[in-house]
Amino acid sequence: MSRAYIESSGKAECRGPARGADNAGSFSLVILLVLLIAGCTTRVGLLNATVAEVAPKVIYVVSHGWHTGIVIARADLPVDWPGLQDFARSDYLEFGWGDAEYYPAEEGTVWLALKALFWPTPSVLHVAGITGSVTAYFPESRLVRVSLPESGFVRMLRFIRDTFWLNDEGHATPVAVGLYGEAKFYRARGKFYFPKTCNYWTVSALREAGLPVTPLFAVTGGSVLSQVERHGEVIQK
Repeated sequence: MSRAYIESSGKAECRGPARGADNAGSFSLVILLVLLIAGCTTRVGLLNATVAEVAPKVIYVVSHGWHTGIVIARADLPVDWPGLQDFARSDYLEFGWGDAEYYPAEEGTVWLALKALFWPTPSVLHVAGITGSVTAYFPESRLVRVSLPESGFVRMLRFIRDTFWLNDEGHATPVAVGLYGEAKFYRARGKFYFPKTCNYWTVSALREAGLPVTPLFAVTGGSVLSQVERHGEVIQK
């Protein structure tokens, strides 16, 4: 058979180039699959990173009757947190704010209470180290567990950190031994007076975190918990 017949029949033109096109198409398909797999892997990695970044932070709001506080896992606090080195053995830290005279007093008098309520007075921040579970450490206190988004948690930490009065070296200043366990009072910012009491401070910190709570309605420990319970889980009454 002559070459002219093959070429005129079109088979020579189709067979040769068709095999090359198949190879090129297969190669392109392989490249496309590789790129798709790489793209999917990258997206999965980014998704996992995003999930990790927005994982909620768990805190506890505790009521000891009249007074309330916020409990945070020590591991969730920045390494340069004020006074953190004072609680190296603690699993959690409880933060509460109050009057500089009445709060640390071994026996609060009526005069100290009235002075704290009706005159703007200096304040302190009470920090208590908790070892083990929060429920075991505060068996008689009301507790609500709250999950916060990362952004809200950071804002709340900023609020609490700004309450510390820091010296020129940026260190917290302890002023008295705490009320229970491994605890200390630190010099704080802000004046204490009604309605800006310990409970007002607690709810203000939670409001910074994004919870729809109202500091002005936080007169007692019970009024604090009644607001917070709507946005968390009661784990101890």
